[in-house]
Amino acid sequence: MPTIKELSKRSRICQKGAWGGSITLFILSISILLTLGILNAIVQLLFERPQVSGVLFAFWPPLSGIASACLAIGLLLCALFILAPLRMGQRAWYYGGAIRPTRSGKWVTFWYKPSQMFHAAHISISMGTRKMAWALFLLSPGILLSAGALYISARDGLETRLFMVLLGGSSLLMACGFIAWLWIIQRYALVPWIAARYPKMSVKKAIAASMERMEGQYGFSLSLGMRLLLFTPLALLGLPLLWIVPYAMQRRAVWAFSLVER
Repeated sequence: MPTIKELSKRSRICQKGAWGGSITLFILSISILLTLGILNAIVQLLFERPQVSGVLFAFWPPLSGIASACLAIGLLLCALFILAPLRMGQRAWYYGGAIRPTRSGKWVTFWYKPSQMFHAAHISISMGTRKMAWALFLLSPGILLSAGALYISARDGLETRLFMVLLGGSSLLMACGFIAWLWIIQRYALVPWIAARYPKMSVKKAIAASMERMEGQYGFSLSLGMRLLLFTPLALLGLPLLWIVPYAMQRRAVWAFSLVER
């Protein structure tokens, strides 16, 4: 297993001649996010206008709510089928760079084929659902204790010291739950990279392969991500993000390559 220093050196070598494409992908993803956010705001303002909501309500009272819900779902699906393939295309771009120095934009556009778009969406939904389920499971004790303390205090009243002890205990439970969540979800860290390497592999098999290869790698995966916190002051300036994000992605790809190909 390579050290972080070796991964960093290898990442800089892999990125030579590829910074332009990497920066373009990063700017494209940010632009799409901003565009979808602006589009959603425009739609909401449109439906708040009495000329629209009033006409729909006059035609059929529930129609305004139904139309608004359908548009919201439509925008959500558009975001999913645009961003999920782009994210997988980015993974393929960086993973391909870890394999060989020459890269192709087809690695990105490949994920916009209809079958691969649905596959990318499936990966995103599956990963999001699993991570959310673990978060609910691990954070629920602290949340329930905090909610119970607030409820009893509001209804019957609690002695201040006891109330603070309960809130402190709930905060400690939530902090422990969050750390445990960060640790557990590392089992899925290789799923997008395995999918980028084997785009026809099912999500179930990619998850099983990730869990197998991540045995004993949770701590290293976390430390690899935590090192980026050192660049946070630079990231606040904005422009250095164009170097930090591609470098971080390439380093992740080189690390994933060392595990997936072994």
